[in-house]
Amino acid sequence: MPNPESDIMDELERLMKLMNTSNGYQYDWGTVEFPDESLQTLPAAFIFYEEEKNSDYDMQGREVTAESNVFFFKVTLYAQLSTSTAARPRKDITDLLLNLKTDFKRLINNNNTMTDTCDDIAYIRSKPIIPDSNDALQPAQLDMFLRCQYQQYRNEPKNRK
Repeated sequence: MPNPESDIMDELERLMKLMNTSNGYQYDWGTVEFPDESLQTLPAAFIFYEEEKNSDYDMQGREVTAESNVFFFKVTLYAQLSTSTAARPRKDITDLLLNLKTDFKRLINNNNTMTDTCDDIAYIRSKPIIPDSNDALQPAQLDMFLRCQYQQYRNEPKNRK
């Protein structure tokens, strides 16, 4: 049975798969939600459910027919440099992660309602996880945290309002 959170994550996955240089992004994004690491192309991305909270009272009280909800989730990116000749691998991988974040923010800003699956989606923060090894070819990770506001019917919670 579909639900709003799943619909939002599915729509984000669909949009991320369209990110490539011919659509104006800096990179051709690799695989999204593809668990087999041996077949992934980088940058790879995964979408994780974090939490949801009701925000009726943040919005000056309840609406009779619908609940207002905020859904928090994380998108984890994996990327690596394409060559091992980097003189400053930590700096170069950091720059790569920052450029990927810029691409991702552009996607969010250009699709702030996720094709009407939510009322508003927003980037909150990010956290890079770069290996200490200083190995130019070891993948690094960037966790990006997002929030999505949406409404759902009280009597039919699987449906968005």
